[in-house]
Amino acid sequence: MQRGRKKGEKGIMDLIDRYDAIDEVNKSIGLNAYEKELVKGILRYLPSAQKTGRWIDEGFYSENHNAIAYRCSECGWHCIAYAHELFNYCPSCGARMLKGEEDE
Repeated sequence: MQRGRKKGEKGIMDLIDRYDAIDEVNKSIGLNAYEKELVKGILRYLPSAQKTGRWIDEGFYSENHNAIAYRCSECGWHCIAYAHELFNYCPSCGARMLKGEEDE
């Protein structure tokens, strides 16, 4: 079985749970205590691979203009909500929604 990707090859990124990986390191019998702590330290400080997106105002409003139609910039999922009640994450794809001038 070939693991990883070749240089320039595009594909789906594998996402793993950081805490599951740390548990696997703890169960490892091939590493001594120092090596386990070293690997766990690296896992704790790796940047998250979580995707981010934004809610896009679709321009459709309710009759009283309180509820607005929004679309996820990552997957296109639609919802109708009050601006102050928007989800922090997209229920469809799990993207963390950025607000205002936050960097992606």
